[in-house]
Amino acid sequence: MSFLRFSFIYLLIIIAVIALISFLIIRAYNKRLEKIAKGELRDTHSNIPEPRTTIGVTYKTILMGVLIFTFFTVSFVSGRLSSLQNTINDLKSSQHMIDMDICELREDLRQSESLVSSFSGEFVGYDLEKKTADLLFHVSLKQYSDDTVISLVLNDHTVTLTKTTPGTFSGKITANLFEKCSDLKICIKEGNLTKVESSDFLLFPFVDALPMPIFELNTNYSEHFGESKFDGWYRIVFDRPELMQKIQTVTVSYMVDGSAIKTFDATSQVKELVQIPWDQDIATDNFQEYVGLRVEVVTEHFIIDTLHTIVERPNVHSNFSYENIYDSDGTLLWNNEKYD
Repeated sequence: MSFLRFSFIYLLIIIAVIALISFLIIRAYNKRLEKIAKGELRDTHSNIPEPRTTIGVTYKTILMGVLIFTFFTVSFVSGRLSSLQNTINDLKSSQHMIDMDICELREDLRQSESLVSSFSGEFVGYDLEKKTADLLFHVSLKQYSDDTVISLVLNDHTVTLTKTTPGTFSGKITANLFEKCSDLKICIKEGNLTKVESSDFLLFPFVDALPMPIFELNTNYSEHFGESKFDGWYRIVFDRPELMQKIQTVTVSYMVDGSAIKTFDATSQVKELVQIPWDQDIATDNFQEYVGLRVEVVTEHFIIDTLHTIVERPNVHSNFSYENIYDSDGTLLWNNEKYD
């Protein structure tokens, strides 16, 4: 029997007992009044309470019983809900573990069926004038023969690899500097039979060839009585500092709701890696969407445009993105939609 059913029956029994007691008391009281009226009893004093008193006590008793019943019921339901939530969390955790095990099994199965024992691809060089990037690949096989031929297909590029050591093949692909290099296919030909395997290779060559800025921030934002306040500093740095020598100028713009409210030359601060204090003049309570920094890096061949959002309503958070890359003539070569 469940707790709720037991509690309900228990409450009904209490109500029935109280009702029976009240009925017996009222009946005894009425009989005593009849005897007094007939003169059979002279003493009107009685230990039997009046019906009004009985009804009041009965009402209070029933109310107390209902309160006790409600308290235990709520406690029981809360406990069951907590237990149910724990069960749900355990099931989610178990499902997550099962999904991980399935992924591992699929990967193990893929690895067992694959003829490739190891694969690597790396960025090894570039030509900024031609806007090209050189990618070097190495493939090692579990089984091979003297007749084994391996070729790679990357986007619209195809190359046949050269055997460098027993079971290992290498080759180079020259790709567009601004194309997304992914969905690489490894074609293994053995006699008249060719097997094609996929790779999770992904590379954006321009990231390794150009001085791509990133931000270091120690900036605080707060709102008090409808007024916004910024303080702290930021610094513009680069993943590959050796490419900083390619920089000609760096321009920083303070952006509010898509409009530049202040632009200045930050070339010296960037090259010296100094901390730039946040300009208090942009602290305003008038912006509706976001406040951020737009940085334009100019090199001999390219213009790199980036945006770092410092505050974005309604949720206050920071967000960084590469926006556009142009050549020196202003022709768009890449935008962030191609970065997905």
